[in-house]
Amino acid sequence: GLYLIAVAVGMLITSTNGTVWLGAGDQLGGNSPAGAWAVWWIGDAVGALLGGIPLLTISRTNIRTTFGSQPGITNLLLVQVVVVCGLLGFTPWGLPTPSLMFPLIALPLFVIALLALRAGIMAASFAVLLLSMTAAWGTARGVGPFAGQDTNAGLLSLWSYLTAQACTTVLLCGLTAELLASRRQQTAFFRRAHEGILEVTSEGWIEAINPAAQSLLNVRPEQSGVLSLDELPLGNGLKLQEWLRGSHVGGRTSSVEDMRLLQPDGSSLVVEVQHAIHVDARGRELTQLVLRDVTKRLDTQERLMASEEQLRAITDNAPILIAEFDR
Repeated sequence: GLYLIAVAVGMLITSTNGTVWLGAGDQLGGNSPAGAWAVWWIGDAVGALLGGIPLLTISRTNIRTTFGSQPGITNLLLVQVVVVCGLLGFTPWGLPTPSLMFPLIALPLFVIALLALRAGIMAASFAVLLLSMTAAWGTARGVGPFAGQDTNAGLLSLWSYLTAQACTTVLLCGLTAELLASRRQQTAFFRRAHEGILEVTSEGWIEAINPAAQSLLNVRPEQSGVLSLDELPLGNGLKLQEWLRGSHVGGRTSSVEDMRLLQPDGSSLVVEVQHAIHVDARGRELTQLVLRDVTKRLDTQERLMASEEQLRAITDNAPILIAEFDR
């Protein structure tokens, strides 16, 4: 967003300066100063967008990550599709039929958006730059859908087309970056949370389970994603499923503090269970369970109560001794 604002404001200076000097030298060629200024400003702004974004994002790490791995082959193919569409739509060797011309120049918008979601801003901006070079070269030679107009109108149409490609790429990459950051934050919290967290489908299948829940429910890491609540060891899953069924049907509150989970050594843990229901991107209803081990807390409370009872018994049975001690 800041880069777009900087480009829009910065190019006001260059376009104004250029138009003033063209007018001073009587080089406008019959065009109005406002029209020349608009064409100059749009051209400079589009050039800064098309060339500046790849320069800001290119690095060896990005190149290796985007094009060097196995998914990079697909990214390269998508870039080639954009280039081929540009060659067919804006060069004399393309297909000049109007029925095929406009689908060819519209297809890169979808492909570049896909590149932005898959590979990030570097690959998408690089594809936009290649497409713009092809489109500018063809339009300057009278080829393509923007060449059949006067010079200013053709340039404005070309710049508008390329600006839509570049701005869409920047916005998609910004949204994708925010989404990925949110997912990474959620994943880090899910994995490192002290409470056990698991997601269960309406059929009882465990979609995700974090390490803390694996420890509480005695689930091995390799079993994650392939278990149902019925298959959890020691019958703990059946207790959770019965509690969920009762909370949905009987109107029970969303937390309970007296559920006991059996352990392999014969002991049991007292856990507090909370649940929340949400719908995922595919429209499935998922239940998120949070298991909080409160065994130590309850044990501490019981010891504190026993200590208080013991102290009360002492104070009730030995008042004279305490009075002497206070003196």
